Amino acid sequence: GFWSPQMNRGFYGDLSRMPLLDDINFMEYYAVANAISWASKRLEPGDRLKVFTDSMNTVDKFNCGSAEEEYDELIDAVEGLVEDAGIRLSVWLIPAYKNGIADCLSRPDLDLDYISDLRPDLEISRY
Repeated sequence: GFWSPQMNRGFYGDLSRMPLLDDINFMEYYAVANAISWASKRLEPGDRLKVFTDSMNTVDKFNCGSAEEEYDELIDAVEGLVEDAGIRLSVWLIPAYKNGIADCLSRPDLDLDYISDLRPDLEISRY
């Protein structure tokens, strides 16, 4: 899952259909890819997009292009989205303790009460 503090919206996916649910790296890449996909439809060409994650592996994959082969298709799709939208992307590391909402939105056992405690007015939708 991911969220946009500026738009006060959070999103979670149907994780029951994920083939690599037990692969934390894939799940991190997938969450960032979905955030980029969502944001790329709302930005103008030339805009900058900063995405934050608590996974250094994910930061490296998106900023340096050093992904494992099994993730090439996902990374290529994101690069296509960024290029088509004409935006400038950077992925940044955030401490895990500051990433509670995104972490919670990314779990199969979504805890809406926990999210509400952190951000009571957050609008949550499925993507």
